[in-house]
Amino acid sequence: MIRRMLQESWTLRVNQEQEELPAAVPGSVYRDLLAAGRMEDPFWRDNQEVALDWMRKNRFTYQCRFTPEKAVLECGEALLRFFGVDTAAEIILNGSPLGHVENMHRTYEFNVTHLLRSGENVLTVELGSPAGRSRKALRKAWFLPGWDAGIWRPVELLGVEEARITDVRVRQRHENGRVELSLGLSARSTADGVEYRAELVDPQGHIVAFPERPMTLTVENPRLWWPRGYGEQPLYTVRVWAQREGRVLDRWEGRTGLRTARLLVEKDQFGEAFVHEINGVKIFAMGAAYLPGDARPYPAASGGLRRRSFQLRPGVGRRVLSPGLFL
Repeated sequence: MIRRMLQESWTLRVNQEQEELPAAVPGSVYRDLLAAGRMEDPFWRDNQEVALDWMRKNRFTYQCRFTPEKAVLECGEALLRFFGVDTAAEIILNGSPLGHVENMHRTYEFNVTHLLRSGENVLTVELGSPAGRSRKALRKAWFLPGWDAGIWRPVELLGVEEARITDVRVRQRHENGRVELSLGLSARSTADGVEYRAELVDPQGHIVAFPERPMTLTVENPRLWWPRGYGEQPLYTVRVWAQREGRVLDRWEGRTGLRTARLLVEKDQFGEAFVHEINGVKIFAMGAAYLPGDARPYPAASGGLRRRSFQLRPGVGRRVLSPGLFL
């Protein structure tokens, strides 16, 4: 798999104006307008009304000009991946529509194999206004019903080389102090002789290979994951790759904690219990949520959203909202 991030040479136009403003991707409309001196800080006094008017009365067009590498053009398949667009937008490549998006929380992929060309390519994202749209119809963070827009996560050009791993599911079965890990692999290939390999890296860095078929491995004396206050949180790393004639075509990597989890709903002396059970131990769970003070979730817009770490009491869950987005 050949990957190229499209982070440079982005511009922003307001409506049909000829002026092209420098733009940051990932980023947002407000960030780019602020950087260009076209709007004032929306958090100063009542400037939020002016900021909302920008969304109500205008349309915004992001554009990127890029030249793909020869290796990408020679691949059997080329994809454009948008990790996050806020929110309603038309995606266009070289004048050909790729699709319409209306969900800032998900990733979108478009097959551009027959649209990509040697030399300069023009990628366009036409953003519609979120103002006045129903929250149910538009999948936008709830704290942003009519506020800001943009390409808030990276954009990537992919060249698929003969094989691609699309999904890996890690299943675990606990029995007699051991954990059986099995991998469910979703992949596709366009060539014969493609092989898939996997390995497990324990918290100490020791590596054990999965059998080829089935991809099932038994972990002896596993280090279990526990909620904070009940034990440690060791993580195991799973690596999967596709190869042909010794050449790696694609990779996938993920981490997992080894633990059992059950939700117990049963009658008790108070009525009905609602208890989380981890590794056979009932957890007294409480929760807290922190909402960052900056209503702009885009790192380029707010100087970087800082992940905050809290020392909470044992059994207290921690959730950081970014804001309205789950981290």
